Amino acid sequence: MSAEINVIMTTFRRHDNARRCIDALAWQKCETVLTVIDNEGLGYYRSNPHIDRLVEVPWDAGPWLVFPFALYAPCEWIMLIQDDVLVQDRDFVADALRIAKRRPDVMTGAYARVFSLEPPHYVKDTTGQVGIIKSQFAIFRKALLYGVTFPRLLEDPGVNVPWIQEDIWFSLAIGRGKPVHWADVNLRNRLKRLEVERAYSWEPGHYDRREEACVQYVRELGL
Repeated sequence: MSAEINVIMTTFRRHDNARRCIDALAWQKCETVLTVIDNEGLGYYRSNPHIDRLVEVPWDAGPWLVFPFALYAPCEWIMLIQDDVLVQDRDFVADALRIAKRRPDVMTGAYARVFSLEPPHYVKDTTGQVGIIKSQFAIFRKALLYGVTFPRLLEDPGVNVPWIQEDIWFSLAIGRGKPVHWADVNLRNRLKRLEVERAYSWEPGHYDRREEACVQYVRELGL
């Protein structure tokens, strides 16, 4: 039986974490196609036997790149995961796919934010019905991307950097700003957040930039 889901993991300079995450994904009971996008692009994962598709990028394109590659995925369903989130049991992917199939027209995830049409837009961390699914872990049908116009890559990082804010753009583009996506608390409890030396959320002004991204996307999407 061919794989029903393409798992796409992004990584950047977290080699030990990435290897743990890859091993956990390879351990899953259900069949998957595992794609790894290495934003360092120095060949660290070329000999890893668990990777089906390796994409090496010589600059930090961030998680934004998962969406163009998801469009060309060989499977109907896409699961996104980053190198700071560890799957802890062998049934996780199969169970996540089963839960996502209940809501085939929206995104399912574990980490999320409330979105408000009135500022501030980027509000509290939550689960349940949400407006923004964070791409640390998300699962959705590939067909959802067919109606989404990809955000342009802006050159001025002082304005906005879409490869950091990609989860905002795609959640809003698919859900039109409404709390239609699903952040599942049980899936969240089955993931382990790994310690990292470098994280975008630690950067000064990170959440200010995410709020600015919401303002821009609300305007561009006509919400």
